[in-house]
Amino acid sequence: MFLSSNIVSTPPWLLMRPVVNYSLHNADKADIPARIHNYRFYELCNQYTDYCIIYTDGSKVGKRLALAVVYKGITKSVLLLTLTTIFPAEPYALFLAIDVTRRSKWKKFIIFSDSLSSLRAIAVFNIDY
Repeated sequence: MFLSSNIVSTPPWLLMRPVVNYSLHNADKADIPARIHNYRFYELCNQYTDYCIIYTDGSKVGKRLALAVVYKGITKSVLLLTLTTIFPAEPYALFLAIDVTRRSKWKKFIIFSDSLSSLRAIAVFNIDY
């Protein structure tokens, strides 16, 4: 696996801390009817109509592991040949989504991820050193 990125010249303490919204993770999906979960999702989307919406996901089928980032009708996907568990795929998908935000002309983004552990890691990451 090879990750490529440009070094950002902005000092970390000047970067805007991401806001993580857990409102769709407040209950187990199995406990909520799909139509209610869909309604809550679309209700949340309606609050961000002037944002570029990015979706991320990691998936494993058999021994094949992949991730995808979808935005503005564009899909970027990566097949992860050397990994055997789903856990690294989710944060890698978020990394790619953040890279999309850095390269885009858009200024406002919302990233949807179903990886609660990755979102929690981002929320507690300390950039104030």
